[in-house]
Amino acid sequence: MNLSNYERETVITYNQEEKNAVIYTHDPALIRKLDLSAENGEAITLLRQGDGWREYELSKKCIKVRFPRKLSDEQRAELASRMKALRADGDLSECDEDAAADDGEVLS
Repeated sequence: MNLSNYERETVITYNQEEKNAVIYTHDPALIRKLDLSAENGEAITLLRQGDGWREYELSKKCIKVRFPRKLSDEQRAELASRMKALRADGDLSECDEDAAADDGEVLS
């Protein structure tokens, strides 16, 4: 089934009483991420799947809502300088690659 980007929705449902959340999604990137996490031993259960969608259950502890960091010009310059130095040394082991690539997704 070909859906438009608008129609590729994700719904995360949880309540205050239960310890788990349910994620229903048509987002192929999120499906890959959840499947990979499940393969790597995370406690994610595939409940149902259909034509281009999947529904998972996982702990609410995995659900995070983050807002983008607001940096001053000085902070941005300092971080840029530190990254240039790391790249020049060829040592990016100090960097958290996931954090560097993170663009504010709801799930981490």
